[in-house]
Amino acid sequence: MSPGSGFRRCIRMADPYRDGQTAQHPGAAMLETRFGFILLENPFMRSEDIEKCLQIQGLGGLKKPIEQVLLEQGVIGENVLQQILAIHEHRRRRIEHEPDRLPLADSAELPSLDLLIERAAENGASDLLLSVGRKPMARFAGRVEAISQRLLSDEWIGEALSTIGGNKELADFLQSQCFLTSYRSKLSQRLCRVQLFAESLGASLSIRLLPHPIPSLDELGHDQLVRSIVDSDRGLVLVSGPNASGKTTTVSSILQRIGKQQPRHVLSLLTGQAPDVDLGEGLHTQRVIGRDCESLELGLHDAFREDVDVIVIDELQRNAPIPLLLQAATAQALVIATTRANSADDAIARLFDDFGDHAAAPTRAAFAAALQGGIYQELLPAIGRNGSVLASEVITPSAPIHAAIVDGDLERIPILVALEHGQSCRSFDESLLDLAEAGLIEQDEAFVRARDKQRFLSAASGS
Repeated sequence: MSPGSGFRRCIRMADPYRDGQTAQHPGAAMLETRFGFILLENPFMRSEDIEKCLQIQGLGGLKKPIEQVLLEQGVIGENVLQQILAIHEHRRRRIEHEPDRLPLADSAELPSLDLLIERAAENGASDLLLSVGRKPMARFAGRVEAISQRLLSDEWIGEALSTIGGNKELADFLQSQCFLTSYRSKLSQRLCRVQLFAESLGASLSIRLLPHPIPSLDELGHDQLVRSIVDSDRGLVLVSGPNASGKTTTVSSILQRIGKQQPRHVLSLLTGQAPDVDLGEGLHTQRVIGRDCESLELGLHDAFREDVDVIVIDELQRNAPIPLLLQAATAQALVIATTRANSADDAIARLFDDFGDHAAAPTRAAFAAALQGGIYQELLPAIGRNGSVLASEVITPSAPIHAAIVDGDLERIPILVALEHGQSCRSFDESLLDLAEAGLIEQDEAFVRARDKQRFLSAASGS
């Protein structure tokens, strides 16, 4: 969750009246100071900490600037405050002098959808965003940029829709106003995940450019810790991260590694089509939930009778059939599931929320026994304008982490991960520090993403 979203939620929570008069919003003082603007624009610290300090500031009549409250509450130290201000100034100057990206579609007419996909992929884009009446946009290392100054017409979008789908796909889209499908570029056979949706000016497309060819785990930046997690016959592997963090690519690389070791039967239960993976002599079957099987629960039931070695679950949703998942991971197969989360321990916590009435000690013990490991990842801008670098957090169920899961004390996991220090776990901040020291990402980018900024500064300075 971004600081901005926490700030907005805090405004909704605030009491609008005090002493019979309309009170100023707690967030108003944020906008009166330079530091307030910086916090709203950048993920420098947890939104929960900002909310807490905003509420304290509001109780004090907004007499203190937010940075003073943050210091007094121990959320940040003076050196962290100065570092944040310095980084913000450095970023501002860098953006002012940064040249515009060369347009990818600067001919007299916009190129075809296939050509636009290829040009975007060649320039390191992860997504294309195409809407009627707007400039075509692409996402580069998390940042959205226009790739042409020409506006997309109804005719161009209509041709793109016809290129992507047949009559059935278009009929489904027109009926639901939102439709998920897949498309393979005719120029390179690159597979794309396409979300069609309607908005105020007309039809729009959000296109995720899936990797082609699939890189290895080493090429992605995963190390021996990740390889040790996936080199197993059974267990549950959670791959988590925010949107557009490369989860699908990591899973595809894992399957590619598995296929090279020995022939396996892999079953993927998907919300949409996944990249083709070379399993060598193995077999890869894919079932789209809602089309090839009614639900994830029924798909898992069927898997028990289909002699599978590996089960892939694309985007584990809320109210997932957790008992079935654990049964498959414990007794039959290696289960690899992706989910959106803010950290490796947050991915576990979200599954615990889904346990509901099953969240008793026996279920937690079964989960701890089944868990093979958790991988959390984000894509960060590489030094220079093109390309991304993967930063990751890895946890394996060492004895202390296993005990924390059984006890339901998930808040203890980040502390234990830091104590393990690269032996069976790696914290996200360690990964950031390694990438910055290797010159792959900017020092200020690493600091912005760090979770414990005080400890990160100490580690970076060697103190």
